[in-house]
Amino acid sequence: MAEATSGHVRRGESQWRDILAAFAASGLSQKAFCEREGLAPSTFGYWKRRLASDDAQAASASGPAVIDLGALDERPAGWEVEIALGDGVSLTLRRR
Repeated sequence: MAEATSGHVRRGESQWRDILAAFAASGLSQKAFCEREGLAPSTFGYWKRRLASDDAQAASASGPAVIDLGALDERPAGWEVEIALGDGVSLTLRRR
């Protein structure tokens, strides 16, 4: 729950995750979103960077994902695997 101290609202990590999700869905610029929601742009930017860094560290700590393509060799025709990397970037592997 947000806590008000000295005119400032203190929010926890889960609240900032919700705020960042709302921002992503809003289609607004960061500046416009902060103005609409009454958020300090510097605080918004801090939490955006912090949570992105935390998420990246968690992903790298879990180790690399392994996809066994050996089973695909049993198919008579070639194969195609597309991996979505996020932010509209994908990697496509093909065997003909």
